[in-house]
Amino acid sequence: PVKRVEAALKLVQGKIRYVAIQMGASGLVPADAAATWESRYGDCKDTAHLLAVMLREAGIKAGVATLAVRGDGQVVDNVPSPWGTHAIAVATIDGTDHWLDTTATNLGWNVLPRDDRDRGQIRVLADALLDRRVQDLLDGVRSAEPAQPQRVVSR
Repeated sequence: PVKRVEAALKLVQGKIRYVAIQMGASGLVPADAAATWESRYGDCKDTAHLLAVMLREAGIKAGVATLAVRGDGQVVDNVPSPWGTHAIAVATIDGTDHWLDTTATNLGWNVLPRDDRDRGQIRVLADALLDRRVQDLLDGVRSAEPAQPQRVVSR
């Protein structure tokens, strides 16, 4: 499972460019995983969602966590806003959570940037399905040598 997680993370980090468009719902809700893959861009919540969908379809428990910002004026600093200010993926392997920042391209797969550490978080584990046309991608993630998907669909 570790090699699959690492391969999927590298695929998302290498193929999806970070672009944040904060208009309307896109400022709060991640884009559909298929849209993120097809456009080849997305913000932190879009790429974390895409990675979580890929990992779940590869048989790994995964979700997205929104992180609170330090000093954002919340009544209790340790209680994050459900909206958060940053989103990362969470993969659970053998009962251990691995926190994965899809925007941190210069760090190891299982190393969080300093600004992501010790922050309140809300975790979302949503069911997701991938279109049959991405079988090559899933096989690539399973073998730790990712192929290129054609379409990703989540619900």
